[in-house]
Amino acid sequence: MTQRSFAAGTGWRRLVAVLGLVLPAMAHATPTVTSTYPVTPLRVGSSSVELGFEASGQPAQLLVSVSGTSASGPFVSLKDVALKPDLAGAVPFHLLAPLDRAFPQDGVLTVTAVAIGLAGDRDTIVSASRDRTVLARSYRGEGWFTGR
Repeated sequence: MTQRSFAAGTGWRRLVAVLGLVLPAMAHATPTVTSTYPVTPLRVGSSSVELGFEASGQPAQLLVSVSGTSASGPFVSLKDVALKPDLAGAVPFHLLAPLDRAFPQDGVLTVTAVAIGLAGDRDTIVSASRDRTVLARSYRGEGWFTGR
């Protein structure tokens, strides 16, 4: 007959109890992009746009697309840029998007973002289009889109 110690039996019970608590916590909700906003003010003639993003849950990354149009044609087109979280920065996710030409007076920027979880699960795509006057008002204030 094999002799088992009391501590060995208790160790397995503790492991099962801990896993019972940890596994449901790991099955968190799908991460969601909750807000996006310009990090720096947008000005006519700018050669880049810096955007900030916030997300709920635990996104491993965001996939962001940015397009810009005006009466004189497109001025930016970025597709599915992967953003990893900046753990040391004030803005959890940010993108400095270079423009193909200077930001026009009548420019309209469209930003599309989707959060991707640690397990590869994707949220639904969130999109917003804003002209320069709205972008200027939302600088470091209320985001372009918030919630669902």
